[in-house]
Amino acid sequence: INAEYGVPIKCSQQSMDFRHLVANVKVVPAPTTAPTPTSTITPTPDNIETPQAPRSTCSMFGDPHFLTYDKSTYDYNGRCDNVLAMDCEKASWFVYGRMRACGENKEGSCLESATLIVTGDIVELQRGWLVNVDGQKVVPKNRPNEEITITGRSSEFVLKFDGATLMMYVVVGTTQDANGNEMEERVVLYWDGYVSLTIQTPMSTRTCGMCGNNDGKASNDMRTRREGMTTDPFVFGESWKIGRRCEVGVPAESVGDVCGERYSSVRQECEDIFSSGKLAQCGVDKEPFVAGCVYDECKGQFVPDLPPKCVVAKAYATVCEKGSWERGDDLLVFWDVEGWEGEVGCPTEGERFQPTLDTGCPQPTLEEELRGDYKWRI
Repeated sequence: INAEYGVPIKCSQQSMDFRHLVANVKVVPAPTTAPTPTSTITPTPDNIETPQAPRSTCSMFGDPHFLTYDKSTYDYNGRCDNVLAMDCEKASWFVYGRMRACGENKEGSCLESATLIVTGDIVELQRGWLVNVDGQKVVPKNRPNEEITITGRSSEFVLKFDGATLMMYVVVGTTQDANGNEMEERVVLYWDGYVSLTIQTPMSTRTCGMCGNNDGKASNDMRTRREGMTTDPFVFGESWKIGRRCEVGVPAESVGDVCGERYSSVRQECEDIFSSGKLAQCGVDKEPFVAGCVYDECKGQFVPDLPPKCVVAKAYATVCEKGSWERGDDLLVFWDVEGWEGEVGCPTEGERFQPTLDTGCPQPTLEEELRGDYKWRI
């Protein structure tokens, strides 16, 4: 049992249940002289990578705020499992997100987990960077900066945890650049272990879901599941629910209603964060993140050791440091923002680690994992 704001949460209830869609995903055993662990993984050696095809970037962060592939923004307080993004041409991959009420009074909404499904293979990223593979737990925090390969029936998922962000990618195809050189098309997820997720998908793939359609036009992103267009984020978000039994979402309040007289001072506080130090040097549009920072700071619903403004700033830093492409350009552009926390008064990577870990289910140490004697407490 994990408690958030004093409310018991059964860890077994955190997993998204897709057994009605897929089964029989396995994890490749790892060669080791230690006893065989219960969650077996394969460390992946460093290899020369095939060049990567340009990808579009979608982000969701905080309570939650959405920035689509085509750079439109909206807020949606969901209470269900939703399609965040999917391949709308071949239906070969899906990214689902679990959103639930959060905060002391359960008035907000937060992303609890994200699941990537590729040609029937399923991997779920949970709170505290825990990974669920068909009911088997993989613990990336025990192997920082080490690539882990999970092999399913038809796809390979590669994981890497850098101490603050869990990255997962899968190759979904290949294409060629203008010179005929082969490039990998990847779906990539970056998970902060708490409430923020960045999804990168091939720029050439038309998508649907809450990240929009990835066609370069922000004006037509809010296409509902029934193919109708809407300008209402609540109607749009509710149309992409997939849960069989879950609550109806709550229309997002305006930032004016949330902040009241505090708006100007909080806005200045957030602007100061994004205009300071290394974050100021990043060329990614800051306004969607500043707006999210203001909303979340005024609402003030996250755990005390993970301040709202810093959760949003971390989401921005992830987009900056992991890089992005502009449509029509094969060049990946990224910014060095290492150490941004100390410049703006946010918890460092080390200070965030345990509070983030505590938001999820209890996890074994590396020694417990290798001994195979750790019993998952559900």
